[in-house]
Amino acid sequence: QENILYYGAEVYYFPQLNNIDYAHIIGRFGINFGLDRYDTFKVFTGFRGGRIMRGSKFAYALLGGEIGLQYNLPNTNLYAIISGSIDSRTDSKYYSNNDNITVNSVWVRLGIKL
Repeated sequence: QENILYYGAEVYYFPQLNNIDYAHIIGRFGINFGLDRYDTFKVFTGFRGGRIMRGSKFAYALLGGEIGLQYNLPNTNLYAIISGSIDSRTDSKYYSNNDNITVNSVWVRLGIKL
């Protein structure tokens, strides 16, 4: 994690989701800034983009955005994040007549800074 910019990757695999394997690889980047001088609370917002696998091919695109709040527990390496994302996905053609769908997600993460 950087002081102004952030970046990262997300890899996800769900075997037999609706009777077919699903996976995605997403790159994430954006800005973050502290709400106080100790960076106890940080806000971040950015973009997400990647590829989705249905069956055996990474043939579908994903593009979206995210926003969140991070709380760094003072005097420890522990943190908690709540965030939301909006993704436009083109894998809906695989199982419906829609060219793309929008998926809204909420994430809660707990972690340790190394």
